[in-house]
Amino acid sequence: MPRVGTTFYIKILDGIEDVAQKFKYNVLFCHNILATEDYLNIFIEQQVDGIIVCSISDEEKIDKIVMESGIPCVYISTLSSKYPIPYIKVDDFKALYESTSYLINKGHRRIAMLAGNDGPVSGIPRLNGFKQSMQDYGIPINKKLIKETDFQYHLGVVAINELLDGDDDFTAIVACCDDVAVAAINEIYKRGKTVPKDFSIIGFDNTSVAEMSNPALTTVSQPLYKMGQEAVEVLLNNINNGTRINNLVMPFEIIERNSVRTILE
Repeated sequence: MPRVGTTFYIKILDGIEDVAQKFKYNVLFCHNILATEDYLNIFIEQQVDGIIVCSISDEEKIDKIVMESGIPCVYISTLSSKYPIPYIKVDDFKALYESTSYLINKGHRRIAMLAGNDGPVSGIPRLNGFKQSMQDYGIPINKKLIKETDFQYHLGVVAINELLDGDDDFTAIVACCDDVAVAAINEIYKRGKTVPKDFSIIGFDNTSVAEMSNPALTTVSQPLYKMGQEAVEVLLNNINNGTRINNLVMPFEIIERNSVRTILE
């Protein structure tokens, strides 16, 4: 995993550890994205039974090491564009399409997006899902209302302030993740505005911060704990029974809370 600073990763890790412990397997956990290659080589030298890679960016060098190791592996919330490494993830394009459509069906037409990075794993698919929904509803896309945040709180702070300082009006925000959505809520309050009266916001992931934010955040829920469980289960089936590991696209749902209001234009 690249880091454990959010409940996104903690929920996945909980699912991994619970199933692993049930079947008497030990989990070796590493979370320094800069040392991923070194960690993988150590795992291979130690002849681990299986490898789970979570949320790293699409990096051919890492994928090549995994493939050539011959060790059963599954990716969570990421994928390889070069190698047939099995993965477990939601359909990021479809999820952002649905969250954007949710806002549109609530009457919003001037919608901003706090996007992730320009990576092919989730950043681009989510941005494309946003754009496709807007296009399908016949709503022009204002590029000035799309800001990149790289899925991090502090960059969400920068991005929302750029939006609020701009000349382009908007009534709603699609955020690439809950941390960025909460950053937006906090910065909006600092300016004397409120959510959802002045701006509606929808997040992504349904981490614990979504429930703890004020107001509670409407968000797209990924089954993070279940994704961790499934990763271990498919690995063990492969290790013990030779069962082939197939890609698994997990379901998502929109969890309605208090950060989106219906408007009439």
